[in-house]
Amino acid sequence: MVREFEATLEKKPLSKYTMEGLYDKARKFRKMDNSATKGIAYRLEKEIGQRAFEKQAKFLKEKGNWRRRYFSRRFN
Repeated sequence: MVREFEATLEKKPLSKYTMEGLYDKARKFRKMDNSATKGIAYRLEKEIGQRAFEKQAKFLKEKGNWRRRYFSRRFN
């Protein structure tokens, strides 16, 4: 099963999966109990974490830009 998934990664990299798809795959591999699946689950969870961080950073950047524009117009 691990080799099958690694073979599909060559055709469809993790960046092409949706967040829900990544969650499902990570849950599936975490339920199994061997070291090979733990490695795949780690890679999936790492991708999920990176995407969540990027989304949060983008949101905070946009909010910061909005606040800067709002307060500069209001107090100047």
